[in-house]
Amino acid sequence: MARGATINVSLTPEQLRLVRQTLNSGHYESASEVIRQSLRMMFQETRSQRPMSASQLKRRLSSGYKAMTARDRKLERDWSKLPDVWPGK
Repeated sequence: MARGATINVSLTPEQLRLVRQTLNSGHYESASEVIRQSLRMMFQETRSQRPMSASQLKRRLSSGYKAMTARDRKLERDWSKLPDVWPGK
C-alpha cells in the first residue's frame, strides 16, 4: 500500500482500548490499518444514507415492482398446482 500522509489523532481511552482489542484479534497488522478501515466504513455508511435522486428512486421502485410481480406470478402458478382438497382452495 502506498504510504500516505501522517497525522496525529487523539483517542479517548475507550477508543484506544477498541483499537488495541481489534489489533489483538489478528485481523489487522497495525493501528493505522484499523483506523483506515474504520474511516472506509464510516464513509461507506455516509454514502448509503444520502437521499436518492428522483431517477435513482424510480429505477429502484421499477426494479422492485418487476421482482414483486414476477414473484406473484410464480405464487399464482404454484397455488394453481395445489390439489383441490387443500383447505380454502
